[in-house]
Amino acid sequence: MMVRKYNDEILRTIKELRDRGYGYERIRKYLKEHHGIEVPYSTLHYLVRIKLGDRRTYRGGEEIPWNPEDCLKDPKKAEKLAYLIGVCLSDANVYSDGKGRYRFKLRVKDEAFVDEVYNALKTIGLRPFKGYIRKEKRHYVCAYGKRFYSFMLTIKKHPEIAKEYIKEHEIAFLKGFYEGDGCLGKRKKTVYFSNTDLTKIKIITWALERAGFKYRIGVSRTKSGKIVENDRIRVIRRTRPVIIISLDSNSSRRFLALAKPCIKEENLEGKLPKDHPKPLSTYKANYSVGMNFILTKEIMSFTS
Repeated sequence: MMVRKYNDEILRTIKELRDRGYGYERIRKYLKEHHGIEVPYSTLHYLVRIKLGDRRTYRGGEEIPWNPEDCLKDPKKAEKLAYLIGVCLSDANVYSDGKGRYRFKLRVKDEAFVDEVYNALKTIGLRPFKGYIRKEKRHYVCAYGKRFYSFMLTIKKHPEIAKEYIKEHEIAFLKGFYEGDGCLGKRKKTVYFSNTDLTKIKIITWALERAGFKYRIGVSRTKSGKIVENDRIRVIRRTRPVIIISLDSNSSRRFLALAKPCIKEENLEGKLPKDHPKPLSTYKANYSVGMNFILTKEIMSFTS
């Protein structure tokens, strides 16, 4: 009789912890600290899945009541949301695994970049987590949430919608995009943005104009190439030309001073990504890239 009462108490504790968003590891630590017992993973899995009937596979327990409109009411949250939109349109992935988990994930080599995104996700009310993949030597940050996933997926598919959420916070948006798909010239410290999607390029130029930055646009028409990475030859195939935006020297210095990016903020000689298209002679690549810079905005009518 005492054993059954003890088990019922443990089950109630486990259920409360699951509702609060605890995973198996945190539940095991809690039971060890407060009840003095060590529960094996297999036993805990049985108690959660069979005894409690808890089939939730997403992280964080109950769905987070997140709403982008609520972020716009708080200037700090609105700024971080604009930053995350910039990251989303550059390097981040938004996807669902078909098992009820909806993810926003960033996987890069720079730990500082991951920390910046992690803090931004926490600021807007999510519960992110981060880690390190040893085999790939990459850091990652991930956040679960169906509402946040749906919002960012819509931004991915229709970038023009982003204007509504980045207005008045263009610097933060440009910072997020720059840390993902930007680079810094190593001689003149010129700031570059690049992408193959013309819609995203239009959003970048719109934000630059609102922030008062001067820029010019060019196109890299090279569609393929080979680079050496970790003693392996990696073939790059592009189906569309890469459109590159470059700021002038004054605008570049002003952008770096205002945005204060966590990476690519100094002279990164020898540290720029090898597969990045060559914007000017200030960048050394392992393969030649033909450039055709156009000083007017007629490039905006360019179609692939």
